[in-house]
Amino acid sequence: MLTNQVVANYPDGMQHTIFKSTEPSMTAKEMEELLVRLDDLWQGRKSTKDRW
Repeated sequence: MLTNQVVANYPDGMQHTIFKSTEPSMTAKEMEELLVRLDDLWQGRKSTKDRW
């Protein structure tokens, strides 16, 4: 199964997940939310999304 994660493969066979990237189907929505939040910051408005 193919996933959106970066994995380090070590010579002894161990694997370590470095990070999990955003699923392609979510990228457009997340980028739009990011741009809205950045615009709110630049305009001096309090963002409606307080995840930062």
